[in-house]
Amino acid sequence: MSFNFQCGDRPLEGFTIKRGVGIGGFGEVYLAVSDGGKIAALKWIRNSNDREVERRGALAVLNLKHPNLVTLYDLRVDSRDDTWVVMEYMFGETLASLIARHKRGMPLDLVRECFVSMAGAIRHLHEHGIVHRDLKPGNVFLENSIVKVGDYGLSKSIGAGLHRGHTERIGTCQYMAPEIASGRYDKNVDIYALGVILYEMLSGCLPYDGEDLVEILRKQMQSTPDLGRVGDSRFHPILKKALAQDKNGRYESVQAMLEDFNHVFVEANTVQQVIAPASVASTAPSLKVGSRKKFEVPLILFFSTLGSLIWVFGLMILQVVDSYGKPMIFTVILTSLYSSTLVFVGTAKWYRKASNLVKKSIMMGVGLMAGFIFERSLPEIISAKEINAIPAWYMAAMLVPDWWKILGKRRPSRINPLATLKGFGWVILVGMAIQIREMQWGVPVLGAIWISQLVAPWKKSRT
Repeated sequence: MSFNFQCGDRPLEGFTIKRGVGIGGFGEVYLAVSDGGKIAALKWIRNSNDREVERRGALAVLNLKHPNLVTLYDLRVDSRDDTWVVMEYMFGETLASLIARHKRGMPLDLVRECFVSMAGAIRHLHEHGIVHRDLKPGNVFLENSIVKVGDYGLSKSIGAGLHRGHTERIGTCQYMAPEIASGRYDKNVDIYALGVILYEMLSGCLPYDGEDLVEILRKQMQSTPDLGRVGDSRFHPILKKALAQDKNGRYESVQAMLEDFNHVFVEANTVQQVIAPASVASTAPSLKVGSRKKFEVPLILFFSTLGSLIWVFGLMILQVVDSYGKPMIFTVILTSLYSSTLVFVGTAKWYRKASNLVKKSIMMGVGLMAGFIFERSLPEIISAKEINAIPAWYMAAMLVPDWWKILGKRRPSRINPLATLKGFGWVILVGMAIQIREMQWGVPVLGAIWISQLVAPWKKSRT
């Protein structure tokens, strides 16, 4: 199916189309620029039968404001009497693409941020008597670390369709509650959709799937979702209640679902508070997971240096100060810088998203850099053979440890004994393999394995 308008067309006065963005059952969405230079999304209601449904929905939510709702600017009619919805254009990715990158489920910190933002937006709609009716990952956008719910032009007043049939099928079938088929539904359909999305974020798959609407509805009515695919059993009661076949068995409100969701995290000591504030003016949660506070950078440097001093203290006692004074001082400095680099790299958002091969390559590069710095700074102490071997030693030493796990913000314990022993053993083994005689030159690597875990941001997790 192709778009009806091309780049340069001006179907709506005051706007020039740049490109098509998407085609759905209710119309086509375009990226456009106003005559004044404002970038916006234009949604053309293609089907005349859907025009009144969309128009009523857009009018109902036109003046709603919430940090987690895509802003609707205007509702316009062109010279051909076609209806257009003018709205905020989101440059970021959709939640659907984020889920697609995590085949076995998203990290819990991302699940938390996305779910709380979505639930806050839907709760705001419900508080104003509006049902979204088409909530799905493709309608949830992530831009500048903020999650926003869009495409709520399909929304309708909660009381409008409670006691009369509505044969128009609204929503995407995988996220549709069973009662939508009868046309008798209320805000519970959004709670059901939130349950489906939560299930998908946690497991990477849908609770029900099929080739067509009939098959999906049959599964919804005759079976229960397989909660075993959601590894964290603490979420099972929430999902079971949100995905109940009978709408009366679901949560009475989004707020009630949020409270149970919050309880899971409080119980696990992973967050202090994740319930979105009820106020419309509340600050939207940020997706900058594990972001550093202002004082954290100097704190990491301080403790890295302190840890380095403690680590090499035993070595200093065993060495003659006159002979080894410079190596010891430089070892302290290099270990401190090495540990700090590992913490900054290993906890960075871009690093966590990279593939394992890229992560390994980056850490090997860090090791190679540290090795060159070390051997170039102490040429009079290190033998010619070891000068050439130390960079390779440091680089190879970084290959085995899984730094993204060792330095992950939510790890079972601050210091991972098995990972530490594994790293220590590998460093010593590589040193012996390339015939390093003075094993103290490996102190910065050994120290970094321990110190980086000690100072990296950490919150205990059972997962």
